[in-house]
Amino acid sequence: KLILLDSLLQESGNSFKSEKSEAEDSMMDSSPTTTIDIVHTVTPPESEDCSSETKLWKKCQEIFGDCFPKNLSEGRITKNCLSKHLFKRLPLLSWISTYTIGIALGDLIAGISVGLVLIPQGIAYAVVADIPPEYGLYSSIMGCFVYAMFGTSPELSNAPAAILALMAGLYAKGAIDVVIFQAFMGGILVVACGFLQLGFVIDFISVPVISGFASAASIHIASAQLNKLMGIDLANVERSQLGLGVIDKWIDTFGNIQQARWQDAILGLFCLVFLFSLRAVNKSNLVSQSDTGCRAFWNRLSAKNFKIVKRGIWFVCTARNALILFICIIFTYLIEPAGSSCKQSSEGCMFTLTGDIQPGLPSFKIPAFLEQTPGNNTAAAAEISFSSMLSDHMQGAALIALIAVLQNIAIAKSFGGSRTIDANQEMIALGLCNFAGSFIGSMPIGGSFSRCAVNAASGVKTPIGGLYSGIIVILCLVFLMPACALIPKATLGAVVFCGVVFTIEYTILKPIWTTKRSDLIPGMSAFLVCLFYRLEYGIFVGVVVQMCGLIYRAARPTVLITIEKDSETGSPYLLILPHQSISFPSVSHVRNCIAREAKQQATSVTAVIDCSRLDYVDFTAAKGIKAMLADFERREQLVYWINMTEGVEKTLGSLCKINKKT
Repeated sequence: KLILLDSLLQESGNSFKSEKSEAEDSMMDSSPTTTIDIVHTVTPPESEDCSSETKLWKKCQEIFGDCFPKNLSEGRITKNCLSKHLFKRLPLLSWISTYTIGIALGDLIAGISVGLVLIPQGIAYAVVADIPPEYGLYSSIMGCFVYAMFGTSPELSNAPAAILALMAGLYAKGAIDVVIFQAFMGGILVVACGFLQLGFVIDFISVPVISGFASAASIHIASAQLNKLMGIDLANVERSQLGLGVIDKWIDTFGNIQQARWQDAILGLFCLVFLFSLRAVNKSNLVSQSDTGCRAFWNRLSAKNFKIVKRGIWFVCTARNALILFICIIFTYLIEPAGSSCKQSSEGCMFTLTGDIQPGLPSFKIPAFLEQTPGNNTAAAAEISFSSMLSDHMQGAALIALIAVLQNIAIAKSFGGSRTIDANQEMIALGLCNFAGSFIGSMPIGGSFSRCAVNAASGVKTPIGGLYSGIIVILCLVFLMPACALIPKATLGAVVFCGVVFTIEYTILKPIWTTKRSDLIPGMSAFLVCLFYRLEYGIFVGVVVQMCGLIYRAARPTVLITIEKDSETGSPYLLILPHQSISFPSVSHVRNCIAREAKQQATSVTAVIDCSRLDYVDFTAAKGIKAMLADFERREQLVYWINMTEGVEKTLGSLCKINKKT
């Protein structure tokens, strides 16, 4: 017999009693084979319209929110509702009316601070992507302006990022048109996913996998700067083809150590010490008043003067990348004996320089792969056609877009505090930044923790702070490009090295080890494959290993089985508590666990199945449960069900006829 109860051992009037039918010819017979009589008080549910039109209307409500009428009878969408939807997609409109001079001043200070960080990062990350340096600055413009209108996080700054630059270089191999295609197509994909509300997809990539990928990518980037720090030119050197990821970079660098230039090596070492020192000062409490030690010196200053000095030191430490570039440009200009000729060749020059950088603003034009020139059937035109770009480079564009989304959402959540982050709107904003940037020659862009930290520490209030950062970059393109040609490559290598070495997330190992060691498996899988093989395969392996873990836990759920005693009668009973829903991969495991424990008990012991954590049962699982009930009947054991949900009851009713009695 199968008995269902609202609660265990309550009054007999609240019990559920069922008798099994004699006909058990086939499990799949259209007529039910088991009759379940349910005796309990039922509150009739409110009538609900389940027509296809109503379901479609409710789905539209989920997407458009209040902009959609609540039911079919309310008529068309109102103008007020459309304005609400516009405010949601253009967050600028919701706060621009309250924008004051005080807020603008905070944004201005933060924008200038981030702008001074953007200039050296843009040039350096363009070199990482193996494209001309000016394209790194082009990529720093459009993201600042577009995100101010569509973004929701004041701290976020969309511009070139280290990992995105590395991935773009790996797939494009120095081809400008391919890099622009990555930004163009990646932007379209991200915008489409945002409008389709697919932001939840990124939740399927766990933090250990993201950390493993980011850490391995940071080691790749830092290793690629070693030859620049030592002045080793690998342009005409046969590269290692072992296919061992970062090992190949180390072989290329240290296998040609005889080509190192002592001038570049000394300059690179000086830049590293300078940048690390200023970062350490910025992170420490050295500039604080105290009665003991060297900090007692600051007691001589008045409160006002100390505040000015402290703010000035913070600004110098924050703008350390721009400061070291300025120092090296002046130093190179003063001591370089060969003058401007070193911009073209480093032969006979003190340092290896970045070289000529094209000055001026980028032109706004349609990307070359979208231009259709009648009668142009040359091989060069075929190589950059949109169809060839789609077939050859779509995979890279999609992967880079995924990484950019992961970075931006992680940064927005990290700096968001108590703010609610709309992942779909952030995806739309990021996609539009990349899409619009592709029309001025932008590489794929995204957020950066270092820039966001500067923004937050500078007191940014709104995304308009990015406008001022964009203006700083524009001024640099117009007036400072001839001077930027004198930047030594060792200095750029030091800037990139110091920027990525602190993004290696080794601190995450200890909390994972002490909480859930199994989470190290997908994280380390992603890290090792990314580090010693290829980055794109590493993140894929990490996700696959992670999904295998999820599938295993779904197929082998925990089932708690204990012997309890009735508090009134003292009769023992077998309490069975599945810890999660039962679906087709797990039904055999659950059935075997219960059968193994039930066989060890006396046939008179009643089994009680607690469904408090069982909110879903599929059809295959229902068949397995029906077979399990047959096993109990053969042993003449009663089965009681408690806390059964309506959904589970309905699924079991597909195989068992349930008669409710009130």
